[in-house]
Amino acid sequence: MRGGEVERQDSLAGRINDAHRACVGAMNGALGHALAAGDLLAQAKALVAHGEWGAWVAENFEGSKRTAEIYMRLASRRAELEAAKAQSAAYLSIAGALRSLTAPALPPEEEQRQEARRVAAVRRQKRLEEWAEYAIRTGNMAPPRRS
Repeated sequence: MRGGEVERQDSLAGRINDAHRACVGAMNGALGHALAAGDLLAQAKALVAHGEWGAWVAENFEGSKRTAEIYMRLASRRAELEAAKAQSAAYLSIAGALRSLTAPALPPEEEQRQEARRVAAVRRQKRLEEWAEYAIRTGNMAPPRRS
């Protein structure tokens, strides 16, 4: 390699790294700006009369109502996002932040336990309804005997 080519590559590498740093700064800045907007939107919402929030957003916010909701959700769960950022060397985008806030899938054993609880609750509800129908039909407030 000749001297001019090395100099040219060094110059190119510097420009590449400058562009990379700008990209990283923009990604980090986007989440920070979303959190700040979310904090401000939450403050505004607290000042708006009940039932008027949608109209206020439409009239005063340049983004959509959905964007406002996303920003407020991110801001309200800032501590979780900071923990997610601390655990990863990667930069956390807004989409990445939203993904990190979704609940992880439960282990199969826990899903089975929750399903068993749901089934038991449905059975209890059905028994209560049967008892109520029996009491109405017979005037007897004692639960019916099981066969």
